Amino acid sequence: MTKVLLALILVPTAAFCAVLNFDVAIGSDPWFGFSVTPHIEFWKIRADLEFNFNFHEKYSHLFLDVLENPTEHLKYFSLDAGDRGVSYPIPRKDVGSFVNLSLDSSLWTFWMLDGAVGGFAGENHGLFFQMPFFRVSIDDSGGFHLGSRWQTNGFFVEAFTSNKGQGVTLGYESISLSVIPWIGFRFICEGENTFFFVDAYGDQREFGVGWFNNTERLLISTKTLEFRKKLGDIYFIARFQKGGCYGGFSFPIFW
Repeated sequence: MTKVLLALILVPTAAFCAVLNFDVAIGSDPWFGFSVTPHIEFWKIRADLEFNFNFHEKYSHLFLDVLENPTEHLKYFSLDAGDRGVSYPIPRKDVGSFVNLSLDSSLWTFWMLDGAVGGFAGENHGLFFQMPFFRVSIDDSGGFHLGSRWQTNGFFVEAFTSNKGQGVTLGYESISLSVIPWIGFRFICEGENTFFFVDAYGDQREFGVGWFNNTERLLISTKTLEFRKKLGDIYFIARFQKGGCYGGFSFPIFW
């Protein structure tokens, strides 16, 4: 068991040449352990990962957290190869202005032909097509967005119809406000490693903030708050969500 544990800790460290950290956190479920947070950057790819080997008291014994949540290792991914690319979890190429798209922290966006054709996968899955004066998106839940856009010098106006109603979008570059009269609105700002949005349609109230900077990050939504912020040589870490919360620190012990 000791050899297996050491392999789980050291293999990712050696593979990504990242720093091995010691973590301690207190809260509704206190834990301690190790983490590896490699930042990968080559060709047109940027990725931030986190491998946690944390022990916390569960069912009256110590539990290895990395085996319980293997899908949470990838925090940020960007492949921008000119006219095609992939991003996670930040929407790109003005995809967030499609009002049928569900914005969430698990969103993947992919595109070709400089964003003319692509798709998204998260809470819902769909495809989109956009060209001057015409934009359309459909998804697997029956949602749709059909719009006609006029733009000049980065500013744009779009009239659209969707499964949520008819409305208009006003925007500049990667910032847009979509309004459906008497139903609600969506405001979104997209960047390479940041995003901010507010959704208010009918009874739906959602907002989100995301910021990713190598081994640092901030995620805020109506469901959770998570951050990892460096001050000096120590990272302060926290997560607050329904069902539990923790806060603590992480510091390097091996390069």
